[in-house]
Amino acid sequence: MNDLKNLKCLLPNTETLLLKMVDGCDFLDQYVLVGGSALSMHLCHRKSEDLDFFTYDDSFDKQKIFAYIQTFKNKEILHQTDEQVDVLLDGVKVTFFNAQWAFLKPMTIKKFNLSSLEDIAAMKV
Repeated sequence: MNDLKNLKCLLPNTETLLLKMVDGCDFLDQYVLVGGSALSMHLCHRKSEDLDFFTYDDSFDKQKIFAYIQTFKNKEILHQTDEQVDVLLDGVKVTFFNAQWAFLKPMTIKKFNLSSLEDIAAMKV
């Protein structure tokens, strides 16, 4: 899978937001999409509703994240720590997290990285 055809496995608002982020978020290539949405893009077993992005090279930069958030008309910061920012963008929950670990085999799809099934399984153990 190296294209965006499996975006249809996301809820419509989530798909729209991810496409917007692919086009407009200049740091998205430093993150890996993980969790339920990543699994859904692999298996298409359900419609997923949120986006979880983890850094894979310790490139977590809250200033860049907050600057990007400000480009949205509909935004709400839900929670933040030194290592995580949870936000609603256009009604979709998005998490940016400083994972500080390497991913096994992330796949690059357009301008973002998708965690492998092996990585998703390792995160759930």
